[in-house]
Amino acid sequence: MSTQLILYPQTYNGQYTSNATSVFNQYIVNGINFTGLDNTLLHNTTSIQPSQDAIDDAPPTVLGNWYRFTTTGGDWGAVTAPALAIGSIQLSVNVAAPGRTGVYQKLSGLSVGGVYGIKILIVTPQVGTLAIEMYSGTVLNSQQSFSTNTTLISTTFTAQTSNDIFLIDYTNTAGTGAAIFIQNIFIQESATTPSLIFSELEDGQVICDLYQEEDIPLSLSIDDFKNVAEKVQSYSKDFNLPATKRNNQIFNNMFEVTRADDGLIFNPYIKTKCVLKQDGFILFEGYLRLIDVKDKEGEISYNVNLYSEVVALADVLKDKTFSDLDFSELEHDYNKGPIKNSWYDSVGLPLNNYDAANPLPTSSFAYDASLNNPENHTSVLKYPFIDWNHQFVVGGTGGHPSATIGRPELTTLEEAFRPCIQLKYLINKIFAASGFNWTSNFLETTIAGGGDFDFDKLFMDFNWGGDANPNSVNETGLGWYQVDQPDHIAIASFTPIELNFNNYDAEFGYDDATNIFTCPVGQGNSTYDFGYSCQVRCYSATTQYADLEMQWLHTEALTSNTNVIDFSAVTMETSASTDVLISFGGISSVTVIDPGYYPLGTPTATLQGTGSPYATITVVMAGTGVASVTITGAGTGWSAWDTILVFNAVDPLHTYSGNCSVLLQENDTLQLQFKSTVATAIRQNNVIVYDGSTPSTTLVGNIGMIGVTNATILNTLRGELGQWDFLKGIMTMFNLITMVDENNPNNILIEPYAEVFIKNTNSLTATTPTNNSLAARSIEHDWTDKVDVSEMELKPLTDLNKNTIFKFVEDDDDYAFQVYKESTSGHLYGSKEWDASSFTILEGEKEIIAEPFAATVSKPLMSQFSTFVTPALYSMSDDGTSEGFDNSPRIFYNNGRISTGTTFFICTQNGVTGENQSHFLQFSHLTTIPTISNVTKDFLFQSQQLLDPIATFSGAPVNNLFSVYWQPYFDELYSPDTRTMTLKVNLSPADVASFKFYDTVFIKNRVFRVNKIDYKPNDLATVEFILIP
Repeated sequence: MSTQLILYPQTYNGQYTSNATSVFNQYIVNGINFTGLDNTLLHNTTSIQPSQDAIDDAPPTVLGNWYRFTTTGGDWGAVTAPALAIGSIQLSVNVAAPGRTGVYQKLSGLSVGGVYGIKILIVTPQVGTLAIEMYSGTVLNSQQSFSTNTTLISTTFTAQTSNDIFLIDYTNTAGTGAAIFIQNIFIQESATTPSLIFSELEDGQVICDLYQEEDIPLSLSIDDFKNVAEKVQSYSKDFNLPATKRNNQIFNNMFEVTRADDGLIFNPYIKTKCVLKQDGFILFEGYLRLIDVKDKEGEISYNVNLYSEVVALADVLKDKTFSDLDFSELEHDYNKGPIKNSWYDSVGLPLNNYDAANPLPTSSFAYDASLNNPENHTSVLKYPFIDWNHQFVVGGTGGHPSATIGRPELTTLEEAFRPCIQLKYLINKIFAASGFNWTSNFLETTIAGGGDFDFDKLFMDFNWGGDANPNSVNETGLGWYQVDQPDHIAIASFTPIELNFNNYDAEFGYDDATNIFTCPVGQGNSTYDFGYSCQVRCYSATTQYADLEMQWLHTEALTSNTNVIDFSAVTMETSASTDVLISFGGISSVTVIDPGYYPLGTPTATLQGTGSPYATITVVMAGTGVASVTITGAGTGWSAWDTILVFNAVDPLHTYSGNCSVLLQENDTLQLQFKSTVATAIRQNNVIVYDGSTPSTTLVGNIGMIGVTNATILNTLRGELGQWDFLKGIMTMFNLITMVDENNPNNILIEPYAEVFIKNTNSLTATTPTNNSLAARSIEHDWTDKVDVSEMELKPLTDLNKNTIFKFVEDDDDYAFQVYKESTSGHLYGSKEWDASSFTILEGEKEIIAEPFAATVSKPLMSQFSTFVTPALYSMSDDGTSEGFDNSPRIFYNNGRISTGTTFFICTQNGVTGENQSHFLQFSHLTTIPTISNVTKDFLFQSQQLLDPIATFSGAPVNNLFSVYWQPYFDELYSPDTRTMTLKVNLSPADVASFKFYDTVFIKNRVFRVNKIDYKPNDLATVEFILIP
């Protein structure tokens, strides 16, 4: 019999055959969601060749980072910089004066000489031109231009280095065009690129040489019946491949310590798709892992093993967190209006980034066609009433005058309303980013479709924690620099202007020591607006001129990029005199008639009053910076005791004024700066000028921030959650089995254990009393004639645990949870103990934990309002002070908008007036409140002692996570009639290829399911059967 081990190119990432479109690795980083694009380096240019100028002056130094450029004038019109818009790159135009704008990125991992395909998907085709340019360093290798009046631009290029630079440059002609939105950018190997040195099959696959006596041993399974909580998948034992010429070409001589990357090198850290065939039948599809290279007495071999697709999904996701998911499409205003809209199934939450002209794509997982306005509303994010910090007050106790006396009153929205996102939406987002798909009847469960609950109604909380919130900010403050203060001198580099007095609130983030504004944490997306006036004076006894530069400087915390605002440069003349005015005596005005710069000498001037000149003065310079005044012709009304002003005819004062408005994100900084070309020549004016009460510098500031729940807020706390941890927790809750779709290896089948394995295989049923065929009994295989009964091992499952504890993670700060625990002698809310102590031979205890999720106690918000039932998620200190805490993720079921049985007051916040409200959106761990015994489903492992009216004695739910999803398995596992039977079975390649682990097998009038197959070509397979009672 012929055994073949076939490897795909390491660039394989999807279906790859000679008759299909090739789909390979993506060489563009962040080419789908373009996360963080607005915070990337921006190069402004006036060059006639903007793209080349960007490459020359702002080269992309970091691999895989996006860089931006745009024209700001000169030979081209000024164009708005590339920006992130609804998960797409927005490239704008200047219709009046065509400009150019674009993005670029330094690639990695290219094969020199390799041909690569470029695909650019445009959401909104417009009249314009997109140039695609490829650079090696600063050298332009190729340039191709395409019309943007299309949805897809496709082309190829030949790599000149492993780190070529990819650049796109958008422009339009005068009077035409509009902004385009680029949804995706792909750079992948072209089908014409050889992926390996040696290729035997048409589509780039290669067949490995095997040892003649080598038969690759496989261990095939999808779970271990005896320990179903551990999802064991198919794999092979380690085996060796000979270092033949062919294999050496495939593995690129891994044993050579001097080998170098030639662009075609085998990378042991990249998944390698493989297929194991015998006699043309596929025995195994998955991945090959190179473990090591062995050299035994000069004979070199490659030690490898094979592993399955589902394991590969865990590998793909293990290092990814929710912060890697893009939730920007869910951005919305945080106020009473959107919160209430989310309560209605037909209305949904209004989204900020979409409208009728720019609708939410129907391909978005947030799209819900059942809504009244699906183009800009969604049902995947809702705001239920959850007691997040237990800091509401009782109306009539000094709160809002409109609050009803004796009823709950919210003093902030976040006391009750923080976002929750639909589980299915999250699952879809994770799979879409991983390259895998899923198929599941269970995840599509609906009551309308015959299910006992709607999976779409399961949500996870996205509490933002204590340091962030989406509230509005609107603060005004004043800072100033007063006269009679110590000198603050400009130096040869930019330093901040000093404010020695201010009344800025904490929202400004002003630091008195550094004179810098820093946008506080939780206040991202704030607009800082300043009306400013800053007076400086030039003073030098030795230098006549000094150049002054002033500016506002915005520094982005995320990228360290700097943006200069309102730059100003002037040349100032200095004065060697002392320009101090204390009084004029009886004279109403003073004018120096003699113009010009005063050198060290004796210029003369005339003092004038309301009429004719009163006196003529002579300025005598007594020394550096010192002047004395001699009155040579005093007239009527002049007193020699009065002090006069001696100053330069060219005013040594300069006032820098205007308005500065800039958008700051968290930890961004803003500062007003100045510098001088002459050290010590220029300083903030600190002398008395005409009116001793007038500050020489004032900054009147306003900070405005609209309350918005955005991707940053959503991931403040949940961003740290692992994607695989999330999926594994869902699998544990519902005892889900994952299987590879035989028709599509990248598709994962997901169903509960009972749906996969538990079948009615009775020989006769009431509906078909005469049909006794195997097919009618849901039995797929008859292996009676294939078993070798000469060697049989039949044994009970004696390695089971005496006790199994099903539970969630425990939040120590959860007050309601801890109270329940203490009042029930340590029982954990939502937990279940499977007690098999009657099986006296069994020992040990096992915990099955639905990590990372915690259980949530639901209870009446106040004892006098028994029907106002909400989840309780707050901590309590010893002194009775309650507050929120950073809770573990919680799973809730959407019970819908219901009556409170009373009213509660929603406060005025973020510009929206408060109101008394009689309804709320209720979430809980139950499908109905009050419960109905045989109808309500409880999403805890065991239904708890619930308070009336949540449940009465007769209405306590019997359907919970354990009873529905785990008990069928445990009933089989702990049945005295359940046994394992290990037999040698003569399985052909066709038997293995056609077998599915949810199939049942018929052997000698008994029905079995298969737990594991140890298969070795050309030998009897060792099969572990489970005898099902």
